[in-house]
Amino acid sequence: MSNVGRRTWIWRGLLSLVVLAVLALTLDALAFSGASFAAGSVSPANVFTAGVLSHTDSLVTANASGLVPGASSVGTMTLIGTGNVPGAFTLSTSSLTNTPATPALSGVLTLKVEDVTGTATTLYQGLVSSFSSKGLGTIAAGASRTYKITLAYPAGTNNASLQGAAMTLVLQVTGVSQ
Repeated sequence: MSNVGRRTWIWRGLLSLVVLAVLALTLDALAFSGASFAAGSVSPANVFTAGVLSHTDSLVTANASGLVPGASSVGTMTLIGTGNVPGAFTLSTSSLTNTPATPALSGVLTLKVEDVTGTATTLYQGLVSSFSSKGLGTIAAGASRTYKITLAYPAGTNNASLQGAAMTLVLQVTGVSQ
């Protein structure tokens, strides 16, 4: 082989090695690159916000301390929709405690819940022990409703074992947007 043929062969070999080295570096950079690209945009017409459901209530507590057969205690509660969406509200028992547990005073006392906004409508009437929850209706944003809550010790339910008995009833109002 002549000197010219050897030089050509060496140059081709070197050129091949350079091409392979560049290719290897390029493939390494592509295979192990941690780069990722993302793009996005927000169209103002597609941005949504949730409404606000809130309420305030002014409960005048019914104090039934010293309640005797034939007597009752009355309280009122006004709910005001202070959010910007209407809500369906529910009145429920949050806690009920009888002391002593047996006989339970809540098994004798009655509870009556009335919506007195406009014409009075009875929503619940029955034993305290049977009450768990009752829908109060829908209240629009900015509107209000007034409820009358009556706790009564029915006449003729004299039971000597209930003397000195106590009951604590905690009522809770919750709402769900409409």
